[in-house]
Formats: sequence, C-alpha cells, structure tokens
Amino acid sequence: MGTSRQRTPASLVPTPAANSTASAIDIACHSLTIASLTNDNDIQMRVAISATVEMLEPDNYLACVPKVNLNASGDTADEAIENLMDVIAATYRLYSSLPVAALGPEPSRQWSFLKSHLR
Repeated sequence: MGTSRQRTPASLVPTPAANSTASAIDIACHSLTIASLTNDNDIQMRVAISATVEMLEPDNYLACVPKVNLNASGDTADEAIENLMDVIAATYRLYSSLPVAALGPEPSRQWSFLKSHLR
C-alpha cells in the first residue's frame, strides 16, 4: 500500500474573502494562499498561489485558482484544497513534459503561470 502524504498547516495561509464577516468554517467562499504543494519537496514554490474555496452545498466544496482555471472538488474544504494542490502539481508535471508547441492557448497560459510560480 502507498503512504499517505500529510500536508502541513503552514501550506495554506487563509485570508478573508472580500465580503466575508464569518469564520472560515461558516462562509460559503474563502480566499487563501497556497504556500507549498507537498511535503516531499519535488516541486518548489517560487511565488505563493492565490486560490479560493467555496461551499457549493453541504459536503460539496470547490477549490480553484481562478486566474488560470484550475479546479478541484471535495467533500470538505480541506479535501478540495488538497485535491487542488494535487491538480496544480499534476498539471505542472504534465506541461513540463510536453513541447511548448504542443500546448493550445489555454494550456499555454496555464503553463506560463505555473512556470512563474513553481520550479
């Protein structure tokens, strides 16, 4: 069996959403900063990534990096954020393995963003 990765609380730095007056647990949408992706250090952060997590309905959360249209869902806010970090890492690995000429307009835009934020 594989080992599970544990993410450190420091990998996320919560910031209040624009119109938020409640705690992170109570609000429907929350802004956050992703400061690291994994504990295994295979991908390093150059610059933190701004993201959001919102409750679509009970037990259904969506985490996203709106600037580049990367999204993930989960049963809890934490799970959605963890899944988003996995999507970011997988997208970075995929695009780094492809020739730039093979990327279309949206993947090229995402790759440009990821290259500037990760290494």
